[in-house]
Amino acid sequence: LIFDGMLYDTWEEFVQPLLAEHFTTSGGPRFCVLPSYTLYARKSLLAGATATTWAENKSAASCDEASLFASNIGLASHEVKEKLRFVTDADTNKARAVLGFTDKGARPVNVLIYPISDECHEYKGDLAAFNNKIRQDILGDHSSGIRGILDDLLLRLRPGDLVFATSDHGFIELYPDAAVIVSQADVVAHKATFADAVFYRYAKRFKPSAMSASLAVEAGTEPHYLCVGRQWLKREGVGTTVRYSHGGLSLSE
Repeated sequence: LIFDGMLYDTWEEFVQPLLAEHFTTSGGPRFCVLPSYTLYARKSLLAGATATTWAENKSAASCDEASLFASNIGLASHEVKEKLRFVTDADTNKARAVLGFTDKGARPVNVLIYPISDECHEYKGDLAAFNNKIRQDILGDHSSGIRGILDDLLLRLRPGDLVFATSDHGFIELYPDAAVIVSQADVVAHKATFADAVFYRYAKRFKPSAMSASLAVEAGTEPHYLCVGRQWLKREGVGTTVRYSHGGLSLSE
């Protein structure tokens, strides 16, 4: 079970206690793979290896999450269809809008990805409200016919099943006074564009001159320059920002 983008604090304070009412749980914090965003953090988790071992090959099959995971656990290509089930949108309202479903697609090995926390990019409320939203997603809304993730797990899991639950990364709140302005001139000087090189918590291929502390990380063939702590990158002339993001270096991410 992968809760895409879930903060460890959210897991510890909200999600794990709800699951512990029905399942035996144990575990602890781990560091994610850098850069701390889905493309590299989640795929590296599934591959069991950092991006330097799988991202250099640009073929689609080499970067496919299900294929990377199958290789990681030692499944031969002819075994994948029979033994592995991979669900990337396990928590969507459309997927959960049927109460009392039966999980007929189960395999010996099942990967269920719940992107409930990665919705942080579009969320405008404070963290307490966001945690309450996640709690509701775990419990569901039976009055509206939406089963929760807990309902899913109670139906899918059987005594003796072994479950590994994790997040691929967390996220951080972007404080207005922590913004670093990246100028258009700086981007042009490096023969890049905002769209493909400058993101909230990291820059790709070059380090913006306005960045102070940063961490250089090679992911596949792409150099990344990660923001450290609260610093984040704001594109010159762009007024609208998200409230939360990830991709940099902080304990939250």
